[in-house]
Amino acid sequence: MFQNIATCTLLFFVLIAVSCKETNTENVPEINESTQEPAKTKRENAVSMSASDLKSKLQGEWRRIDYPFSRYEFKGDKSLLLQEGQAEKPEFMAFEILKKCPFKGKLNEVLVNDEFIISYAKYASCEKVSVRNDTLRTGDLMGKYTIKYVRK
Repeated sequence: MFQNIATCTLLFFVLIAVSCKETNTENVPEINESTQEPAKTKRENAVSMSASDLKSKLQGEWRRIDYPFSRYEFKGDKSLLLQEGQAEKPEFMAFEILKKCPFKGKLNEVLVNDEFIISYAKYASCEKVSVRNDTLRTGDLMGKYTIKYVRK
């Protein structure tokens, strides 16, 4: 009986050793220890976009995906947000496209290459904004919500 246990144990260790040697290491990426850069996502590897590029992409009308009675319109340096049930008559407001919110006390989100801050001086407010695959995305600076729009 002791011989069977010893044989089984020896066979177990041989199988483990053989299976460990056959591990494929060809697809393991090399680590550059001198730079120690974190791995980048596809979004971070996107071609860098300038604020003027984004402003050009924003021009025109956008319809909210999850609520068809809401739309965003951009003309030059002004935007208009139309929503059902607004208390005041909507009007075009001046905006700026920046990489940081200019207003004191506002949180600045870490942005990837194609994300910017849309800033409204009239209300001292900022939102995160991007255009990807013909979809406009806006959201708060803390990343708690994102609203998506498509071209009208």
